Amino acid sequence: MNTNHRWTENELSAVQQLEWPEFSEAYPDITYNGYRFKRASMRSEGLAPVGPKPVVSTKAGRSKGYKGFTVGFLDIETTFSTQPRVLYAAIADAWGNVEQFHRNDYPGENALFDDSELVDAVVRAAEMYDIIVTWNGKMFDIPVLNGRMAYHGKTERIKPRMHLDLMYYARGQMMRIGRSSLESVSRYFGTDNSKTPLDVRTWDRAVAGDDEAYADIVRHCDADTLVLRDVFGTLKHSVSNLHA
Repeated sequence: MNTNHRWTENELSAVQQLEWPEFSEAYPDITYNGYRFKRASMRSEGLAPVGPKPVVSTKAGRSKGYKGFTVGFLDIETTFSTQPRVLYAAIADAWGNVEQFHRNDYPGENALFDDSELVDAVVRAAEMYDIIVTWNGKMFDIPVLNGRMAYHGKTERIKPRMHLDLMYYARGQMMRIGRSSLESVSRYFGTDNSKTPLDVRTWDRAVAGDDEAYADIVRHCDADTLVLRDVFGTLKHSVSNLHA
């Protein structure tokens, strides 16, 4: 079920005009696939905006008049390989708006094999934030993105102004709370959002072009950014310094 989106006034109006009573305020919980299909239809027909109300920009989550640090919660999904290829990425901002990086939106020469445009878009979007928050991002997400940029012959590298890898604040001398996986930590703190289950077969099907399996990966990654944001609300109190 989709529980993260809040319908805007324009969207609700469009839904009512098109006589979709099942998507009215009386029925706030809708299936994920139904949610994506109807919003895609509304976007193509120009009846509703793609995202939430324009409180923040779609690029860097900056609220008008806000002067503080901007924070982006980054997560990527890749193929299972020692030389992983990026399948999908998402960045949630401090307000919980999720910017999606879908292979169909950044297809390169072939959406199934060429992640050059996708990786470039993620890197450029991430660098618009003052602080990037990840989970094991210093050993995985950032090196993978830089590796793919190099693979495609691009000289740019992702260089966050400040990078906070939260995983290190849920282990070792920082905090004793059991396993330091994001799923375990989110359960420990009882976060509002939760991770979605996935198995290797789902990735295999998504890599082969299965749209339904890819949609599961999209949902999984989007949820991860919001879980990361939830966990940040607690672990940030242990942070004393931030570095690149």
